[in-house]
Amino acid sequence: MKELYRFRQFLTEGDFKNPILDKYLKLKKSIDNKTVFDYELSDFINNLDNTEREGLESDLGLERDTFYGGRLFEAIDFPELEDEFEGAMDAMVVEPKVYLQDIIDASAEEIVSDDYYEIMNAVEQGVYSEDEAVKLAKAWAKEKLSNLAEGKLLKENIDMATILSHDDYKELYIGNRAEHDASHEEEQFSDEYIIDIKPGMYQMIYWDDEGPDHIVFDNKLDYVLGSIANFWGEDQFIEKFGIEDEVNAAGDNWESVFDKHVADNLDMYYEELNKYINNSEADGDSASGIVLLQNGKVIAGEAIDISTRFD
Repeated sequence: MKELYRFRQFLTEGDFKNPILDKYLKLKKSIDNKTVFDYELSDFINNLDNTEREGLESDLGLERDTFYGGRLFEAIDFPELEDEFEGAMDAMVVEPKVYLQDIIDASAEEIVSDDYYEIMNAVEQGVYSEDEAVKLAKAWAKEKLSNLAEGKLLKENIDMATILSHDDYKELYIGNRAEHDASHEEEQFSDEYIIDIKPGMYQMIYWDDEGPDHIVFDNKLDYVLGSIANFWGEDQFIEKFGIEDEVNAAGDNWESVFDKHVADNLDMYYEELNKYINNSEADGDSASGIVLLQNGKVIAGEAIDISTRFD
């Protein structure tokens, strides 16, 4: 709380001796008062060298990676482009990285054209000037692309999973908890079966008639090794890929041999896991239904978006 107190204290002071701190706090105040856009603060931070940034963090009493998710500015808010992006991802017409890089590389004329209808419409309605929309779009895309590179969810709204009931459990429903809780009461699911889904690059959700559970990993190798160790079991893969002799010869060190084989053949194991997931089906005995999400997108198995339940 001491760091947050110091931060708030700085916001109320009128005379700053440090010009970088002065500029930062004035921009932060302007964003709070909605007189400038978020990208102006992010541009200012990004243009600082490492020494200047560390000095600013020190002046604010902050430790790197402990405040604002490790950044000195908040996430850039551009709802019009967010809508465009989600539409493109839902339609699966282009990969996320390609879509975001296209925005970064696009000319000013392209960004305010009907290539990005929501942005064009907002500019025509006077929500943004053309220059503001272009700068905001490029800053938003750079931040989103950076988040993707760090393994953060592109569709951060996938944070809940549920079944309908103990008797109606064949299908898994996933979506956004806040959106669910804000819907009409008759459209909501029973709290008895709802679970919160932790964020991560790989989210493996499994369920039966008792409800869902999940495990989360931040990279492909951890996902493959972790899901095998904690859910599937190694034996079937050792037999499948014919490495019984190597594993047996290793004795007590068999796990190291197996883990190395996984690491050396990661895509092969990954594809095999996807086959298992696609063939999974929940029943009332011992089998579970399974779905795998990568960056918020279903990669294997099937799940229903809660927002489409009554469509």
